[in-house]
Amino acid sequence: MLAGYQQVVPPAYVTDWDHFVEAFWDRWMDPHEAEKAMDCLMSHVISQRTSVKVYNDHFNEALSWPTRLVQMCWSAKRMRQV
Repeated sequence: MLAGYQQVVPPAYVTDWDHFVEAFWDRWMDPHEAEKAMDCLMSHVISQRTSVKVYNDHFNEALSWPTRLVQMCWSAKRMRQV
């Protein structure tokens, strides 16, 4: 059964980077992507759900976790020494 998998020929773009780029852009590039994005923004289909302050609060909280863990470890170590 495994011998059958060794016979599979990979697509041509796997072996040639330029061909890969061309195949990628042909498949995924939308010539009207910028226009569609602008229409979504202008028609309020896309809206901002959170404020910058909420985002920053979450970000700062995530950053403070390592500091809190170090502080908890040090306090636990001190308690054991006493």
